[in-house]
Amino acid sequence: MSVIDLRLIENLLTVKDVAQMLGVSPKTVYEWVKLNRIPAVRLGRALRFDKQKIAEWLRTKGVHYDKKKSRLY
Repeated sequence: MSVIDLRLIENLLTVKDVAQMLGVSPKTVYEWVKLNRIPAVRLGRALRFDKQKIAEWLRTKGVHYDKKKSRLY
């Protein structure tokens, strides 16, 4: 693996990482991916999230709380 490849891998987050960062369950993260609400990439069967894309997503769209449904989306 080249140095560039290693940097790319180091910038990827797991579902668990993103769930902890956002304060939601991994199940919620999977649901958001299914609904195309959060940027993700597939590496084989694994889902990964680019740190920079998640940071940008939080700045532009972010996580909102729906009081009526008592849930984040």
